[in-house]
Amino acid sequence: MVSEYLPVRLPKEEAKLLEEEAKRENLKKSVLARKLIIEALHKRRIENAVKEYVDGKCSLGYAARVAGLDIRDFISELIKRGHTIKYEIEEYLEDMRAVDEGHSP
Repeated sequence: MVSEYLPVRLPKEEAKLLEEEAKRENLKKSVLARKLIIEALHKRRIENAVKEYVDGKCSLGYAARVAGLDIRDFISELIKRGHTIKYEIEEYLEDMRAVDEGHSP
């Protein structure tokens, strides 16, 4: 995995919380910070994709792709958040064409 060095400044209170949690999980602070950043980015991708889909700005397949999920998992995420699924036949056909062409919807 190619990585990039990214120095981050935290307020003292949050730095102390990070240190406490790292000790609790028996991890280095940098490892826990990396783990938390990755989790937060994944969560944010899903939140943005859900918002775009609910606002009608993109198709179900596209939103799932943006979220980094397959359609089934994205639908589960929508249901978990109390949103309805708007999946019209045109979207379904578009997603199936993408699958036939070797792209995930």
